[in-house]
Amino acid sequence: MKCKKAAESIAINKIIILILILLVIALFFFFYYRQGIWDYFKNLPGYTVDPKDSEVDYSKMSPDELVKYDCVQIGKIHLDYIRLGSESNPPTKLYLERQNIFIDFGKWNYLFGEKVFVGIVGKNIININPDFLDESFTSYLKYKDYLPSIAELKIINGAFILKPNVLCRTDAQNKELINQVSCVESCLVYDGECKETGNNDEVSLGGLDCKGNQECFVKNNDEKINDEDFRIEKLDVSKFAIEKQITSLLNNQEFKVSVGTRYDFDFSITYPNSFCYFIRTNKILLKSGYQAKEKGSLVSLITWTQSDDKTLEIVGIDILNNKKVLKRIKLNSEQTSNLYSGGKYITNEDFKKEVISAKKGDILYVLGTKFSFMDTGNYKIEKTDNNKIVIYKEYFGKWKIVDCNWWWFADSFNTDKLKNNLAETLVTNKCDY
Repeated sequence: MKCKKAAESIAINKIIILILILLVIALFFFFYYRQGIWDYFKNLPGYTVDPKDSEVDYSKMSPDELVKYDCVQIGKIHLDYIRLGSESNPPTKLYLERQNIFIDFGKWNYLFGEKVFVGIVGKNIININPDFLDESFTSYLKYKDYLPSIAELKIINGAFILKPNVLCRTDAQNKELINQVSCVESCLVYDGECKETGNNDEVSLGGLDCKGNQECFVKNNDEKINDEDFRIEKLDVSKFAIEKQITSLLNNQEFKVSVGTRYDFDFSITYPNSFCYFIRTNKILLKSGYQAKEKGSLVSLITWTQSDDKTLEIVGIDILNNKKVLKRIKLNSEQTSNLYSGGKYITNEDFKKEVISAKKGDILYVLGTKFSFMDTGNYKIEKTDNNKIVIYKEYFGKWKIVDCNWWWFADSFNTDKLKNNLAETLVTNKCDY
């Protein structure tokens, strides 16, 4: 009997020891991956700092004191989570794990699920992955329910951390954000005219800021390469390929393009002051931005896929000094493949509107649908019934039906599943885009 009790006591002790070991291991990983927990303990009553420790605690400083360190406080890191605004605001679902930024999907996903990398902290500066800074890209669309807004992500991007947990932007960065807001497309930006119909040598850029039924009409080609020391230095275009044949458009008025072909557009602008810039075809804005440096050269590369676009242009505007540079080129489209014939070309943004208004049997093409900085695709949509469509993606010169991860398989796609644009429709319905 005594032996049995002794054996039971030993077994219980082993279980207790095992539980304690597991608890120690769990605590180790918790503290190791949650560095901000130390900030929590430092703020507990009774915690004292060694007088020899010269580390400055910026979290105790007022806004006026932080200005001395070129810090305009935009939030804090609270137990490793990024929080914007006042302390009464809830934290975002973005958390820091050592130098990386991830999305918190909840307790169980954190323990067993996927970890989505959003950005990195280098030298106390936050850098958000560019694929999360565009609302049309897959990364943002797929996780947008867990992410801050695009505007908030842009505020977080480039922010810096003053130890232990103060989140800052410089005054210059804030002014740059304000100036970016002023970089807005308008008909005047493109030297256009708002009217209901255009002339034979004009092309429509759409409504922009025109009123009523008017559209913004511009000349097929136009240019002002330089305005004193503000000038366009380079405009090169090439087919997206390993071996590129580069064509300079700086002195050309027209350029021949093939429908369905992806092109690289490489440009540079020399500038003495800050300026806004816009790159677009007559159908879609490809890129816009604000260059804040006082002097230098903006060099950038963008891609677009030709559908039935009629013009390609770049505009730079120095608003404060009333200077502008512009180059617009007429695009001559040609069909080099039967893949894209017999249908209507639409944009990603007009996808839902065009599909709903299409008739049974209509074919629509969305070419160059962008999912990330480099990931694009060409799509065909067939309206098979009043409320059904079939979506195809081009794979190596052939159309293949897009596969969506539903529990049942069907070629048709109900229109009640449509989102505002094609990219979001494919992502939210877990399709193989």
